[in-house]
Amino acid sequence: MKVIMAGLPKTGTKTMHAAFDIIGYSVYDIMEHFWLHGDQWNKFWSGKGTIADLEEMYKDVDTCVDGPIFYYWEELLQAFPDAKIILTIRDEDQWWKSMQKQVENMQSNKMFSAMMTLSPTGHRYLRFVRRMMMVEFGSMFDLHDIIHGKNVMNEMICRRTFRQSNLYVMQKAPKTNLLVYKVSDGWEPLCKFLDVPVPNVPFPHKNARGGLLETLK
Repeated sequence: MKVIMAGLPKTGTKTMHAAFDIIGYSVYDIMEHFWLHGDQWNKFWSGKGTIADLEEMYKDVDTCVDGPIFYYWEELLQAFPDAKIILTIRDEDQWWKSMQKQVENMQSNKMFSAMMTLSPTGHRYLRFVRRMMMVEFGSMFDLHDIIHGKNVMNEMICRRTFRQSNLYVMQKAPKTNLLVYKVSDGWEPLCKFLDVPVPNVPFPHKNARGGLLETLK
């Protein structure tokens, strides 16, 4: 692994996925974590995962983004000590609005709700994401209830997770191997940090305003 993405969801992870694709890096995102390594991640959430598991899971990929990666960046660094770390950040209020918008899109998308409820694969994916989000954002984050309008995200817990996660990475990650980055900064600082040529194409911009579900159609 060349790069560990330590940024939270809604800090530009889908944009970073697209940027890495353009650079030529292989990328694992949330669907790869689920499809290829769901059982192993359940081991981690049960306290049984090991560094050796991570080495095997991600030995053939250049970088990985989104949850549960940001929560386990230290363990991944133990598995891949030469990897660089990128912390994507954004304004906290804008991040919270984006989180809310993503949930609103899920709640209003009847096809998504039906897939998560009726499809065996969708139901398994929902269980995976529910457990992941509870680990990352606390026990009050029940994605099933949120999608079906029975509950709302706990703003205090989400904001606290956002602050604590970002500060912890900034304090603990090796400074010489860390890039604190906003996707609005574009190619130059990213490519300089990775020591790769700047692509001759515009920097991508994905999942704007919580529109990720549009890509599932």
